[in-house]
Amino acid sequence: MHKRLHILFFVVVAALLTTAAYGQNLPYACQGSVERYWVKGFNGESSFEWKISYTVGKDTRWVPAEAIKAVNAGSDTVEVSWNFANMTGGIYTFHIVERTKWGCTGEEYTQDLVVNTPEIFVPISLFANTKDNLINLCKGSTYELEVQLKDGKRTIATNLSKWMDQNEAFAVKRIVSASGTYAVKVVDDLATCSFDTVKVISHDLPKVDLGDDVTICKNQPTTIVPTVDKGNLYSWYINNELVSTATSYYADRAPVDLVLSVTDGFGCVGSDTVAVNLCKINSVRIPAAFTPNGDGYNDKWTIPEFDPQMNDYKYDVENLEMEVFNRWGTRIWKYNKGKYASEEMWDGKDSSGRPLPVDSYHYIIRFKYNGVTETLKGSVTIIL
Repeated sequence: MHKRLHILFFVVVAALLTTAAYGQNLPYACQGSVERYWVKGFNGESSFEWKISYTVGKDTRWVPAEAIKAVNAGSDTVEVSWNFANMTGGIYTFHIVERTKWGCTGEEYTQDLVVNTPEIFVPISLFANTKDNLINLCKGSTYELEVQLKDGKRTIATNLSKWMDQNEAFAVKRIVSASGTYAVKVVDDLATCSFDTVKVISHDLPKVDLGDDVTICKNQPTTIVPTVDKGNLYSWYINNELVSTATSYYADRAPVDLVLSVTDGFGCVGSDTVAVNLCKINSVRIPAAFTPNGDGYNDKWTIPEFDPQMNDYKYDVENLEMEVFNRWGTRIWKYNKGKYASEEMWDGKDSSGRPLPVDSYHYIIRFKYNGVTETLKGSVTIIL
């Protein structure tokens, strides 16, 4: 026996009770959520049969029975898992039939419902602090994604919302660092869905190579040319002080640690450090002979690498002392004025101003260079 029974259809989502009546907007569901629906029949003692259909093209398809789970014995309340295989977005139709305990079967009741999926986009949410949903990061840095609702009066149903690549509980804020497209499903307190995406690109830092450490001497600076794969903003630092913004550096100070930072168009910074050392003093070239004969050439025993007036000048020495001894160990000349003075170098005479004979003489030279006291010993010959 068939009898027309009156069914009222209810939707319960996130503790919100919404009735769907003729002339009202259709209720919403959201892919990935599990939502509860219930009906109230004519006498309250009926049982109910539930089916849900949807269309793909011209074909009518049915939601799998295992996706519709009865909550109680009479099946007046069911939970529907909107996450079955090959699910598409669109309008789904509930088909509900009531049967009484006396064997009466009511006419089929239908109710349409909109299911939102990434294909059915309802833009209720947005990503805060992003432009065009694109974020450029530098390798090693992080960014905090934050989801907000466009309507400040609505609230996010966190139990139904989800970051699509995560299984843990939903949070409106998330720290990201790797490149990728991050998708989020946001459900508000009216069961309205939003599927938003944001693209994150993590850019490699500029590769900067200053090469091996370099050694310079006084009056012999060098130009350091870096190898850089990208970036157009150069910043050279010594002791955290900016000293140049050129693409190469003219190194005339030592000893220092020279740092180059290069910034690319995304604000990513790469850097490298090179040590600029002073050349070692043990390579000083000291003349082994001179000719104090008054002809104007090599009349004095000089050290060009100590002489600021010479092209060969390398070493800015301090506390300079020079002594010359004959073969019997008698000191015959001494200089102790601290700084090198070419006009006061040894002219081949003893301390009394008498010319010395052709012979080999021994010297001891003491000085301080780069904070270190050095001593050089050797022989020099007078040739006439």
